[in-house]
Amino acid sequence: MATLPDFKIHLNEEEGDSAIAAEACHMLKLINNYRTKLIPPYQSQFRVVAVIVYKNGQGDINHVCGTNSEPCMISGSICAERAALAALRHVPPPVTLLRLYVVSDQTHEALFPGILCKEFLSSMAGDDLRILVANAGTTDVRCLTLGALYPYASLYRHTDRNKLVVTGEAFIAKGMEIPQNDGPEEKLYREVLDSTARCVSIFF
Repeated sequence: MATLPDFKIHLNEEEGDSAIAAEACHMLKLINNYRTKLIPPYQSQFRVVAVIVYKNGQGDINHVCGTNSEPCMISGSICAERAALAALRHVPPPVTLLRLYVVSDQTHEALFPGILCKEFLSSMAGDDLRILVANAGTTDVRCLTLGALYPYASLYRHTDRNKLVVTGEAFIAKGMEIPQNDGPEEKLYREVLDSTARCVSIFF
């Protein structure tokens, strides 16, 4: 897992917002310095670095780093935030996300994570996760919680597939009837069932 040299994490929430803000600016400058040493992706020529600070099951605080990567087929790209989240898969659970720092080549206003990153984050973090972003000169630093940035996350984001199956069976047990009238209701039901089966065969 990639980590940043000299990235020392303190994170004392009791010190007040001013101390937290000062530490955040220090961390963002370290990340920004690392960004300048990266070769820009060939496709976008736009560098993004994301650092996730987390606490493991033993209470230790650490971090992982991710950068955006873009192959010649742009649809196969991965953004910095999701690259960092993928690195977290190597950390044994439970893992609690504490902060997300993002710095990009954007010269003016700092950029917050995009929709795919927010969806990934919502499945691995709580709404109170602080997301701190900065532009290329760290002259624009902004902070929002994940809940404020992505207020309408999926209701099933923390539910695994097996639990969804159990939930579905429970609905049926409560009297949900499967349409059997050769009408549009049954046709729709069968099409959804067939589509679900194809998705399952692709991903599992």
